[in-house]
Amino acid sequence: MAPSIEDIQALNGLLDTSLLLLGQMAKTVRSTNPETGPSDATQAATGSLSTASQAAQVIKGSTSKLSLLIISEPFTPSAIIKVIQDLVNTGLPLLYGSVQAFNRTQYTNTICCDLADGCAQVFGSLRRLLDLVPRDGKVLPLAQRNGVQGAGSFSITGMLWAACDKITQMADIGIKGHLIETAVILRDTLLDQVEELKDWGEEVSDDEDDEDEDEDEDGSEEATATTSTQQENETTNGGPGALSDTQAMVDMLMSDCIKHIPKNDPGQIRPRLAWCIKIFRQATILYSAIIKYRLRALPDFDEARPVVSKIDELMRALRRLPDEIGELAAAFYELCPASIDELRDQAFLDIFAITILVLEPWEGERDTFSDWILKFQKDLRAKPEDTQFS
Repeated sequence: MAPSIEDIQALNGLLDTSLLLLGQMAKTVRSTNPETGPSDATQAATGSLSTASQAAQVIKGSTSKLSLLIISEPFTPSAIIKVIQDLVNTGLPLLYGSVQAFNRTQYTNTICCDLADGCAQVFGSLRRLLDLVPRDGKVLPLAQRNGVQGAGSFSITGMLWAACDKITQMADIGIKGHLIETAVILRDTLLDQVEELKDWGEEVSDDEDDEDEDEDEDGSEEATATTSTQQENETTNGGPGALSDTQAMVDMLMSDCIKHIPKNDPGQIRPRLAWCIKIFRQATILYSAIIKYRLRALPDFDEARPVVSKIDELMRALRRLPDEIGELAAAFYELCPASIDELRDQAFLDIFAITILVLEPWEGERDTFSDWILKFQKDLRAKPEDTQFS
């Protein structure tokens, strides 16, 4: 039996109000100001994270039902309405409230903002899923289930579940565990960036290959023409050449975006690169040491309110460096010495600033790690003066 007009109208009205509510929640959560928040501990952080986790699991369970209902015959607006009402009345307010109740002045802005970001991802994915709920009384067409580039209901539901699981994991490992996990991810990002720069520096400029290409041009012209004709035919007919030809075009476009160091290196890019790789490798060691000797040694947050601002400052610095190295890598790819020097110097200063933040333990006198940091600073200072780039 086809659904009644009244049921369809009721569903559409609920969808409109729910989408409006989700949009407002997402906007508020994303605009969370990391410098403001309740000054008094109105709720324990563990309780707030636990509440967020519970809400995320409620939302995950409800959206599992919703994703099945919108593709199942017969289409039942009343069942869909009940699921959406459960979301609007229970899961969403609980998740939204957990962010608002979180006391960032006691439990770090870092955790508060990361939780807010996770909630915003849930709200955004849920809004996309609700946008796909049919309004005509018929099940969702197959094309909209599969979608393209993550736009189908199956993909959106998967992203929504992943966002919910991320919040649950955050609650499971706690504040200290999340800070450590974040630092580990940043350290691994640095390692990847260093390897990418190293690999790029080992590439040979196209200019160096011109002579060899000229020598082989006559002998390979006929073969190239034959291959091109074959690929053209295969592309037209949808054969294997279509895929390989497309990939070749993508590779060509990507190679045009990234330059390589000429053999004569007029801008003296190689010595700059060598110094940066050495310093950034030291930075990865610094990150590992901070994780072991400072973040794993964090005290109980319920009894350590004075260290919160210092933790936030450290986490901001740890997050800033990979972004700066990404910009520096782009300057290297453009072979721009002036930009390289400017970004290199800023990254160097920020690495040094990180060492200052972790020089002393969270509480008490300097320790053996403080001695290691002082030696690290000395080694770090020596590098720029000992290396000439011109």
